[in-house]
Amino acid sequence: MRLLSKEKTESLHDSSKLGTLNVRGSELEKLSPNQIGFMRDRAIIQSIVEFTALDTNQIRVLHCQGKAGLRKAQDRLQKLYATKALSRVPRAINQPYVYYIPPKKPQNLDHLIAANWVYIYLCKVYPDIESWTKEYQGWNNFGVQPDALAKISGLYYAIEVDRAESRNRFDKIDKYNSLYADHGEQVMELLNNPPKFPRIIIVTTEEKRKAKIEELIKVNNPHALKYMVKTLESIVKECSVCQS
Repeated sequence: MRLLSKEKTESLHDSSKLGTLNVRGSELEKLSPNQIGFMRDRAIIQSIVEFTALDTNQIRVLHCQGKAGLRKAQDRLQKLYATKALSRVPRAINQPYVYYIPPKKPQNLDHLIAANWVYIYLCKVYPDIESWTKEYQGWNNFGVQPDALAKISGLYYAIEVDRAESRNRFDKIDKYNSLYADHGEQVMELLNNPPKFPRIIIVTTEEKRKAKIEELIKVNNPHALKYMVKTLESIVKECSVCQS
Protein backbone atom coordinates (compact mmCIF):
# COMPACT_ATOMS: atom_id res chain seq x y z
CA MET A 1 0.00 0.00 0.00
CA ARG A 2 1.49 3.31 -1.10
CA LEU A 3 1.23 6.59 0.74
CA LEU A 4 2.02 9.80 -1.07
CA SER A 5 4.55 12.07 0.57
CA LYS A 6 3.68 15.74 1.05
CA GLU A 7 5.97 16.66 -1.84
CA LYS A 8 4.42 14.07 -4.11
CA THR A 9 0.92 15.14 -3.14
CA GLU A 10 1.71 18.72 -4.06
CA SER A 11 3.22 17.66 -7.38
CA LEU A 12 0.23 15.46 -8.15
CA HIS A 13 -2.15 18.27 -7.36
CA ASP A 14 -0.26 20.80 -9.45
CA SER A 15 -0.14 18.59 -12.55
CA SER A 16 -3.85 17.83 -12.34
CA LYS A 17 -4.84 21.41 -11.63
CA LEU A 18 -2.94 22.75 -14.61
CA GLY A 19 -4.28 20.12 -16.97
CA THR A 20 -1.77 21.19 -19.61
CA LEU A 21 1.85 22.28 -20.05
CA ASN A 22 3.36 24.37 -17.28
CA VAL A 23 4.46 27.06 -19.71
CA ARG A 24 3.21 30.61 -20.12
CA GLY A 25 1.45 31.52 -23.35
CA SER A 26 4.21 33.86 -24.51
CA GLU A 27 6.84 31.18 -23.90
CA LEU A 28 4.74 28.49 -25.57
CA GLU A 29 4.54 30.50 -28.78
CA LYS A 30 8.34 30.38 -29.08
CA LEU A 31 8.48 26.59 -28.97
CA SER A 32 8.47 24.32 -32.00
CA PRO A 33 5.85 21.55 -32.30
CA ASN A 34 8.55 19.00 -31.46
CA GLN A 35 9.50 20.89 -28.30
CA ILE A 36 5.87 21.15 -27.23
CA GLY A 37 5.41 17.44 -27.87
CA PHE A 38 8.51 16.59 -25.85
CA MET A 39 7.34 18.70 -22.91
CA ARG A 40 3.86 17.20 -23.05
CA ASP A 41 5.33 13.70 -23.11
CA ARG A 42 7.35 14.47 -19.97
CA ALA A 43 4.25 15.83 -18.26
CA ILE A 44 2.25 12.72 -19.22
CA ILE A 45 4.93 10.37 -17.91
CA GLN A 46 5.21 12.35 -14.66
CA SER A 47 1.45 12.13 -14.12
CA ILE A 48 1.47 8.38 -14.72
CA VAL A 49 4.32 7.98 -12.23
CA GLU A 50 2.35 9.88 -9.62
CA PHE A 51 -1.06 8.32 -10.28
CA THR A 52 0.45 4.81 -10.82
CA ALA A 53 -1.72 4.35 -13.93
CA LEU A 54 -3.97 6.51 -16.10
CA ASP A 55 -6.31 5.75 -18.95
CA THR A 56 -6.48 7.66 -22.23
CA ASN A 57 -9.42 9.81 -21.16
CA GLN A 58 -7.65 10.85 -17.97
CA ILE A 59 -4.59 11.90 -19.97
CA ARG A 60 -6.90 13.87 -22.25
CA VAL A 61 -8.44 15.72 -19.30
CA LEU A 62 -5.08 16.40 -17.64
CA HIS A 63 -2.87 17.24 -20.60
CA CYS A 64 -4.71 17.49 -23.93
CA GLN A 65 -7.55 19.94 -23.76
CA GLY A 66 -9.80 21.18 -26.54
CA LYS A 67 -11.85 19.59 -29.29
CA ALA A 68 -8.92 17.62 -30.67
CA GLY A 69 -7.77 16.59 -27.21
CA LEU A 70 -8.66 12.92 -27.47
CA ARG A 71 -6.85 12.47 -30.78
CA LYS A 72 -3.86 14.37 -29.43
CA ALA A 73 -3.77 12.20 -26.31
CA GLN A 74 -4.02 9.02 -28.38
CA ASP A 75 -1.19 10.16 -30.65
CA ARG A 76 1.16 11.05 -27.79
CA LEU A 77 0.39 7.85 -25.89
CA GLN A 78 0.88 5.70 -28.99
CA LYS A 79 4.34 7.22 -29.50
CA LEU A 80 5.29 6.69 -25.87
CA TYR A 81 4.04 3.12 -26.08
CA ALA A 82 5.91 2.49 -29.34
CA THR A 83 9.17 3.68 -27.76
CA LYS A 84 8.46 1.50 -24.69
CA ALA A 85 8.44 4.48 -22.36
CA LEU A 86 4.97 3.26 -21.34
CA SER A 87 3.19 -0.06 -21.22
CA ARG A 88 -0.54 -0.43 -21.67
CA VAL A 89 -3.30 -2.90 -21.05
CA PRO A 90 -6.78 -3.12 -22.58
CA ARG A 91 -9.80 -3.18 -20.32
CA ALA A 92 -13.36 -4.06 -21.30
CA ILE A 93 -14.73 -3.60 -24.81
CA ASN A 94 -15.16 0.10 -25.67
CA GLN A 95 -12.97 1.10 -22.71
CA PRO A 96 -9.74 3.06 -23.24
CA TYR A 97 -6.29 1.62 -22.69
CA VAL A 98 -4.70 2.01 -19.28
CA TYR A 99 -1.07 3.18 -19.36
CA TYR A 100 1.59 2.55 -16.73
CA ILE A 101 5.36 2.62 -16.32
CA PRO A 102 6.92 -0.75 -17.24
CA PRO A 103 7.71 -3.41 -16.32
CA LYS A 104 5.24 -4.16 -13.51
CA LYS A 105 1.53 -3.82 -14.19
CA PRO A 106 -0.36 -2.27 -11.24
CA GLN A 107 -2.97 -4.39 -9.49
CA ASN A 108 -6.71 -3.66 -9.19
CA LEU A 109 -6.67 -1.41 -12.24
CA ASP A 110 -10.42 -0.73 -12.35
CA HIS A 111 -10.41 0.40 -8.73
CA LEU A 112 -7.26 2.47 -9.24
CA ILE A 113 -8.62 4.23 -12.32
CA ALA A 114 -11.87 5.01 -10.50
CA ALA A 115 -9.98 6.48 -7.53
CA ASN A 116 -7.86 8.57 -9.91
CA TRP A 117 -11.03 9.98 -11.46
CA VAL A 118 -12.15 11.10 -8.00
CA TYR A 119 -8.91 12.99 -7.46
CA ILE A 120 -9.07 14.60 -10.91
CA TYR A 121 -12.67 15.60 -10.23
CA LEU A 122 -11.81 17.18 -6.89
CA CYS A 123 -8.95 19.12 -8.44
CA LYS A 124 -11.28 20.48 -11.11
CA VAL A 125 -14.09 21.40 -8.69
CA TYR A 126 -12.25 22.57 -5.56
CA PRO A 127 -9.47 25.17 -5.77
CA ASP A 128 -7.86 24.41 -2.43
CA ILE A 129 -6.84 20.76 -2.15
CA GLU A 130 -4.14 20.82 0.49
CA SER A 131 -3.30 17.11 0.55
CA TRP A 132 -4.25 13.73 -0.88
CA THR A 133 -3.16 10.44 0.70
CA LYS A 134 -3.86 7.19 -1.11
CA GLU A 135 -5.06 4.23 0.97
CA TYR A 136 -4.93 6.25 4.18
CA GLN A 137 -3.78 3.96 6.99
CA GLY A 138 -4.20 6.18 10.03
CA TRP A 139 -7.46 4.50 11.07
CA ASN A 140 -6.45 0.89 10.38
CA ASN A 141 -6.52 0.06 14.08
CA PHE A 142 -10.13 1.22 14.15
CA GLY A 143 -11.18 -1.05 11.26
CA VAL A 144 -11.49 1.68 8.61
CA GLN A 145 -9.19 2.37 5.66
CA PRO A 146 -10.46 4.87 3.07
CA ASP A 147 -9.30 4.58 -0.51
CA ALA A 148 -7.93 8.08 0.01
CA LEU A 149 -8.04 10.97 2.44
CA ALA A 150 -8.20 14.52 1.09
CA LYS A 151 -7.82 17.83 2.88
CA ILE A 152 -9.73 20.64 1.21
CA SER A 153 -9.90 24.17 2.63
CA GLY A 154 -9.08 22.90 6.12
CA LEU A 155 -11.65 20.07 6.09
CA TYR A 156 -10.99 16.36 5.61
CA TYR A 157 -12.79 14.06 3.19
CA ALA A 158 -12.60 10.27 3.29
CA ILE A 159 -12.89 8.82 -0.22
CA GLU A 160 -14.59 5.48 -0.80
CA VAL A 161 -14.75 3.90 -4.26
CA ASP A 162 -17.50 1.30 -4.55
CA ARG A 163 -17.57 -1.02 -7.52
CA ALA A 164 -21.18 -2.14 -7.77
CA GLU A 165 -20.16 -5.10 -9.93
CA SER A 166 -18.66 -6.80 -6.87
CA ARG A 167 -22.15 -7.07 -5.29
CA ASN A 168 -20.55 -6.83 -1.86
CA ARG A 169 -22.65 -5.68 1.05
CA PHE A 170 -22.10 -1.96 1.48
CA ASP A 171 -21.08 -1.48 5.10
CA LYS A 172 -19.34 1.90 5.01
CA ILE A 173 -22.25 3.74 6.63
CA ASP A 174 -22.02 1.44 9.66
CA LYS A 175 -18.23 1.63 9.76
CA TYR A 176 -17.99 5.41 9.70
CA ASN A 177 -20.71 5.83 12.30
CA SER A 178 -18.86 3.34 14.52
CA LEU A 179 -15.62 5.20 13.85
CA TYR A 180 -17.25 8.42 15.00
CA ALA A 181 -18.93 6.88 18.06
CA ASP A 182 -16.02 4.75 19.29
CA HIS A 183 -12.92 6.62 18.14
CA GLY A 184 -14.04 10.13 17.19
CA GLU A 185 -11.65 11.92 19.54
CA GLN A 186 -8.70 9.82 18.40
CA VAL A 187 -9.56 10.44 14.75
CA MET A 188 -9.60 14.19 15.35
CA GLU A 189 -6.30 14.07 17.24
CA LEU A 190 -4.64 12.14 14.42
CA LEU A 191 -5.74 14.87 12.02
CA ASN A 192 -4.52 17.67 14.33
CA ASN A 193 -8.03 18.57 15.46
CA PRO A 194 -9.74 19.98 12.36
CA PRO A 195 -12.98 21.93 12.88
CA LYS A 196 -15.21 19.03 11.82
CA PHE A 197 -15.19 15.24 11.62
CA PRO A 198 -14.22 14.06 8.12
CA ARG A 199 -16.93 14.04 5.51
CA ILE A 200 -17.28 10.96 3.33
CA ILE A 201 -17.35 10.98 -0.47
CA ILE A 202 -18.65 7.73 -1.96
CA VAL A 203 -18.30 7.09 -5.68
CA THR A 204 -20.05 4.06 -7.11
CA THR A 205 -20.40 2.65 -10.59
CA GLU A 206 -24.17 2.24 -10.92
CA GLU A 207 -27.10 4.59 -10.50
CA LYS A 208 -29.14 1.89 -8.72
CA ARG A 209 -26.31 1.31 -6.26
CA LYS A 210 -26.09 5.06 -5.65
CA ALA A 211 -29.78 5.19 -4.81
CA LYS A 212 -29.39 2.22 -2.46
CA ILE A 213 -26.46 3.85 -0.66
CA GLU A 214 -28.40 7.10 -0.29
CA GLU A 215 -31.29 5.17 1.23
CA LEU A 216 -28.91 3.50 3.69
CA ILE A 217 -27.65 6.90 4.74
CA LYS A 218 -31.20 8.11 5.38
CA VAL A 219 -32.15 5.19 7.62
CA ASN A 220 -28.84 4.23 9.22
CA ASN A 221 -26.80 7.35 9.95
CA PRO A 222 -27.42 7.96 13.68
CA HIS A 223 -24.62 10.49 14.06
CA ALA A 224 -25.70 12.54 11.03
CA LEU A 225 -22.32 12.25 9.33
CA LYS A 226 -21.95 14.22 6.11
CA TYR A 227 -21.92 12.08 2.96
CA MET A 228 -21.69 12.89 -0.73
CA VAL A 229 -22.66 10.06 -3.10
CA LYS A 230 -21.93 10.25 -6.82
CA THR A 231 -21.63 7.88 -9.73
CA LEU A 232 -18.32 7.42 -11.49
CA GLU A 233 -20.01 8.27 -14.79
CA SER A 234 -21.19 11.64 -13.45
CA ILE A 235 -17.75 12.74 -12.24
CA VAL A 236 -16.13 11.67 -15.51
CA LYS A 237 -18.66 13.82 -17.38
CA GLU A 238 -18.04 16.76 -15.06
CA CYS A 239 -14.29 16.46 -15.57
CA SER A 240 -14.80 16.45 -19.33
CA VAL A 241 -16.96 19.58 -19.16
CA CYS A 242 -14.38 21.37 -17.00
CA GLN A 243 -11.58 20.75 -19.48
CA SER A 244 -13.41 21.50 -22.73
